[in-house]
Amino acid sequence: MNGLTRFDHRMRARDGAGRPIAHFSKYHGQFQFPGRLCQPLQVIAEEGVADWAARHKVCWELLPLQEIDPHGARMQVGYELTLLAQPGTTGPVDEASPEIADLLDKLRRVARRSLPEEALSSEFDLSPFDWSEHMRAETDWAPEIQLTLRVFNKGEYFAPPDADEHSAVKQIEARLRSFGLRPGSWRTSGRS
Repeated sequence: MNGLTRFDHRMRARDGAGRPIAHFSKYHGQFQFPGRLCQPLQVIAEEGVADWAARHKVCWELLPLQEIDPHGARMQVGYELTLLAQPGTTGPVDEASPEIADLLDKLRRVARRSLPEEALSSEFDLSPFDWSEHMRAETDWAPEIQLTLRVFNKGEYFAPPDADEHSAVKQIEARLRSFGLRPGSWRTSGRS
């Protein structure tokens, strides 16, 4: 089975279970026939992402990606950009919940859509989803889920970030802003 066929089956299973399927940006009908979808695909234009981001208070934090080098010294090798979203549910995060799975799926798509078209010497790594709830003072301890994107040098992992990584991170942050996400948190963004 090729990748497209597996993808078609996954889409059909979601559709058959009554779970809505969304696509960012323009949609040309490419999934309707191969996926044998019964329900129309929801197209989320970039302006729809802003509404979704506001509803879930989606924001990001940028931190240095640090490692211990072979000599035992701490060094920066890249960046960690963590996307955070509030599920909007009360109580603990239930990983089996369709709402959480949908929120995670959208976070992944936003992360992928934010990547620069061209970053010659940069590598991008989207971490596996961390199912634990995260709480921060700057969000008044509201539960958040998170997804981390690591940006580092493609050729030499233990190399410090170069101009390509710096540029890639600036492009990613600009794209996240254009989607309506905020740096830090919704409560503090705007403060210096």
